[in-house]
Amino acid sequence: MALKYTPKLCTVPKIEQITTPNKNIQSFFMRSDVSFYVDEKYRMGNYKADEEIIHIVVWNNKLLVESESIDLGDFFFPTGMNTRRFRNLEECIGWLGNQVSGALHKLGIKPKNSFVSLIFQDLLGRTEILAMCNLFINVLSFKGILITPRSLSQAIGTLSPNCVVVNVYENYTTVCLVEDFWMLDGICVSKESNKGFELADSIDFVDEFNKIKVFEEKNIFSCGKCDYKDETEEKMETHFQQQHQKENECHPDVDPQEHFKMHLKMYDEKGDIYEIIGKRINHVLSKEKMKKIGGKVIVFNHGGTLLSETSLKKVFEECGIYPEVCMYPDSAEDMIMNVMGVFSGLDCIKEMWMTDKEWNSTGLRILKEKVLFII
Repeated sequence: MALKYTPKLCTVPKIEQITTPNKNIQSFFMRSDVSFYVDEKYRMGNYKADEEIIHIVVWNNKLLVESESIDLGDFFFPTGMNTRRFRNLEECIGWLGNQVSGALHKLGIKPKNSFVSLIFQDLLGRTEILAMCNLFINVLSFKGILITPRSLSQAIGTLSPNCVVVNVYENYTTVCLVEDFWMLDGICVSKESNKGFELADSIDFVDEFNKIKVFEEKNIFSCGKCDYKDETEEKMETHFQQQHQKENECHPDVDPQEHFKMHLKMYDEKGDIYEIIGKRINHVLSKEKMKKIGGKVIVFNHGGTLLSETSLKKVFEECGIYPEVCMYPDSAEDMIMNVMGVFSGLDCIKEMWMTDKEWNSTGLRILKEKVLFII
């Protein structure tokens, strides 16, 4: 029998669908397309009128501000801000701000009437990314910012939504995994290490814990027959006994109690660059995602040792993947900048722009919803 009235507590408002660039958020219930951080008029779609978008690259040893190029020297080491050169983060960011300010003045650009699309060095720490956002918004006074890691800009620039991006530098190599134009993982292969600057108040401990769970960094063992990973050999044995013990026709002469060791893989970052790439994709990705992302490999050389296309393909073929490998002998800067210029102006990208009002409202909290990478 139908109710004659609708109780107030049962009244469900009509909610518009929300689209967000953050792949970790896939919720429709009680959400609208209106930011709860700031008034709707301060979001990019309504905030930007005819202001200019300035394109800036802070990467490797180079600063590009539109057509102006400045040598940064050893500003980064190897991928983090150089703690050997600068005493603290304030000094480091202050020096960078002076370089950017000088270039803007030379070009006659007024930040207060502009937005900035920033491409930054791969694998910067959270503290350093937050400091750069604050520099461009609160110090240089841009009205809003779009931030993109270097490898992601290369994936966008080469129109490669799913790929492995390898950048070979003189003293180190970075390997980043991109899925649907979202950078889900990245490592630096170098004989030297530097964590860069880090401040305790920029760390979200709950988020750090979840990040470990997502990427299973502690789970150094993986099963060769499925995507299961765990942190101890005993747990791997239990898994194998329960799931795969009947599948022993591959090694009939091996003791059933020892059979699991024939399919046990252990993750480490030792070996040459080809082995490290193979181990990383095996460690981070499921077999399904491995085929999706590993189908294309793009390699950029920036003065380092040239990688062998044959050796690179062999690593993926051992995983049952036959990738398309694209080798770029240089940074392909013009191509990437041209595509990023179009990308930053697309209507569908407006939700990724962070305005000065949004940044000053909640900082890191809003930034997490605006980026296509883990922070």
